[in-house]
Amino acid sequence: MFKSILFVGALAFTGGAALQGAGETPRGFPIHDTATAPAATRPILEGYAKDFGFVPNTAAVMGESPALINAYAAAQKSLKEHASLSPLEVNIVQLAASVDNGCIYCTAAHSMVGEAMLQTPDEVLAAVRAGEPIADAKLQALRVFAARVAEERGAVSDAELEAFLAAGYTRAHALDVVACQAAKLMSNYTNRLASTPLDEPLKAFASSDAAEGRSGD
Repeated sequence: MFKSILFVGALAFTGGAALQGAGETPRGFPIHDTATAPAATRPILEGYAKDFGFVPNTAAVMGESPALINAYAAAQKSLKEHASLSPLEVNIVQLAASVDNGCIYCTAAHSMVGEAMLQTPDEVLAAVRAGEPIADAKLQALRVFAARVAEERGAVSDAELEAFLAAGYTRAHALDVVACQAAKLMSNYTNRLASTPLDEPLKAFASSDAAEGRSGD
């Protein structure tokens, strides 16, 4: 089930259509499919197509840069295979990062992952999207710590680290948070830079204005 942490897997769950090979984003970035992608990118996009039935737009846009798409896929694969955080916790961190970074595409995608693949309680997802406290104290501690790691560029205070550890997490979990944030920097910044359009299944998880307009920001 953790294959869904490559968040685009949730799109396949819905069986929805995607804007595959749709030409380019509003800012002129190519939206690749497996036929148009650079040679060094093609194996990654072929993997998405095989696993999910299509190439999601965020991967299709990243595919213009073999360095970016390979780095992103490797980061998410490492989280899938090696994270000490649970799949639900990884998704919470990445959803919160996407909200904080203003990435509508990834906010919608991680909301879909949380609901459709990880059975995250609706109230937890709603709280993260709204920037409000999570009722579950441990998840709230994770969310707060992850935000402080991003805000302070890693230089959290001793008290903040101790509060995270006191909530039941470990130093390995703290480093997993860094890995989650690093992966989301790649996809969030890409979508905001390129104005990546939402895949059709994601529109139900985005605000109405975002679903009709630019989704990268």
